[in-house]
Amino acid sequence: MNLTDYFVNLNLYVGETSRDDCPKCRKAKTFTATNMGAYILYNCYHADCNFSGKVQDNINKSSFKNGKVKVVKEEFDANNHFYVDITRDERAVKYLKSANSFDAYCDGRVKIVYDIKQDRATFLIFKDRKVVDACGRKLGKYGSKWHRYGSTKLPLIVPSKQNSRTAVVVEDCASACSVSCLHNGVALLGTYLTDEALGCIRKFDSAIVCLDKDASIKSIQIAQQIKSFMPVRVKILETDLKNLSPDKTKEFFNFD
Repeated sequence: MNLTDYFVNLNLYVGETSRDDCPKCRKAKTFTATNMGAYILYNCYHADCNFSGKVQDNINKSSFKNGKVKVVKEEFDANNHFYVDITRDERAVKYLKSANSFDAYCDGRVKIVYDIKQDRATFLIFKDRKVVDACGRKLGKYGSKWHRYGSTKLPLIVPSKQNSRTAVVVEDCASACSVSCLHNGVALLGTYLTDEALGCIRKFDSAIVCLDKDASIKSIQIAQQIKSFMPVRVKILETDLKNLSPDKTKEFFNFD
């Protein structure tokens, strides 16, 4: 296991903590990693797992920029990955349907492919009609839940099916697809609002911030950053957005 690559893929900001399945014992949601600035502190809280410690590889003074660990990656090239049509893998289709993302894919509002090598349903990120990045959701048992392929800091944007001018700011790709049945889904691919993501959000007329319930404080902080440019409100989630059907999504946002 290459711990450095694992933590680089988490792309944590200084002070940010990630909670995920343990890469060693595979227990669900027992593993945390925190960017302490000079190193990554990690620990599995499962009683039968002693996986803990800290990693300092590739994290030094030259790695910092504006308080964030600067992740140096090669320029993303979609041709370097083993992508096939998403419908070639039944598990991928099943995942998209369970996460209310399949309609957005079928409508052409989002491009999703299957990464054979990493066994992921991979959401492609575009800029000026060119694929510049991607984010993949694991389908098997191994690997981090989400993998960011490039380092553009751009969000995934899934256009609204209803021609809405409202951006719904969410954490992950599937949630962005799910809410796009009403509004424009903007997936931050985490809980940090980058300048690039803010620039994309500013193209809309209003915004709603809907991060996961355990990131409510971050939701408020992000709304504060957006409110200088447009009307914005925060919706606290009780249920993950990607688990809501279109009717339930409509009810949640009080869509008329």
